[in-house]
Amino acid sequence: YRASAESYGYEWEDFLKAQEMDQETYDKMIKMYAQEVVKQEMVIYLIGQKEELTVTDEEYNKYLDTLLESSGYESEKDFKDTFGMSLKKYAEKNKLDRDLLLTKELDVIYDRLADK
Repeated sequence: YRASAESYGYEWEDFLKAQEMDQETYDKMIKMYAQEVVKQEMVIYLIGQKEELTVTDEEYNKYLDTLLESSGYESEKDFKDTFGMSLKKYAEKNKLDRDLLLTKELDVIYDRLADK
């Protein structure tokens, strides 16, 4: 959120006020959010483990290529010029491998439900 505040030209305290919160409220919100994210990730990885699902390097690279194309970037250089980091670094930062694993899990669940 600090990066968002800075990108809009806000000082941190002014940003919090614009969001109608103080630092203590923000800290509580972030802690609660972090706990929920950890729970969600634990569930995703546990399902993957139980179902023996993984994301191969080939699947991951294909996913990144598709992401690049569907986002309208001509090359990884164009992506890096826009985001200030490589596509792989962006994917790591945003845990896109987790998202791909979740997609595979949802496909398995859908297939099981569709077979019933």
